[in-house]
Amino acid sequence: MSSPTSSSGSSAPPSPSPSQKPKKSPPKPPKPTSTMPSEFTAQTPPSAPEWLKPCHDPTTPSLVSGAISLPSYTYSTPSVYPPPVTNSSVHNHPLYPYSYNPPSTIPSQPLTRKPVPRRLPTKADFLKNCVTLAKEGDRYNDDKCAFCWTGYDVAHPGVKIEPCGHVFGAACLEQIVEGENLCPKCRVPLFERERTMR
Repeated sequence: MSSPTSSSGSSAPPSPSPSQKPKKSPPKPPKPTSTMPSEFTAQTPPSAPEWLKPCHDPTTPSLVSGAISLPSYTYSTPSVYPPPVTNSSVHNHPLYPYSYNPPSTIPSQPLTRKPVPRRLPTKADFLKNCVTLAKEGDRYNDDKCAFCWTGYDVAHPGVKIEPCGHVFGAACLEQIVEGENLCPKCRVPLFERERTMR
């Protein structure tokens, strides 16, 4: 009737041997504390519309390629739409206190432009009608030839060409006409090139 127990009468667990390690139970993960509003928890309130209920439990993160996926929701078209926005409702809105009414008048006269010639003049017509002596008040007359940069004199008078209005010396204009048919300053064509038969 006597048993080999300690004198205190309580049974103690057997002490582990030095080669055996005590078994520890794995720690339990802490319960997540959610700061999400109640409509986004797994328990959707019964008052939430059907289209707002989550497709899966959003409190359980699912790992996809190392990233946490967000909960997905299914939405449906509402059965009641808001009233359409009208011009008067926008102008009466407190954020739009002023209205802009653009003028509805069309100018009585159209904008005028210098007519564009359909064809360039011939070389003879250009020399006869489109070359005039330069005057002091001409726009591009700066008392020097724009081609050779020498001043005008009796032997080298300044002449203005149309359509651009640039001013050159008369002797330089002969070189321009014989070479190209372009203004050396703005490269506008001056006259129709003569076609040669080959």
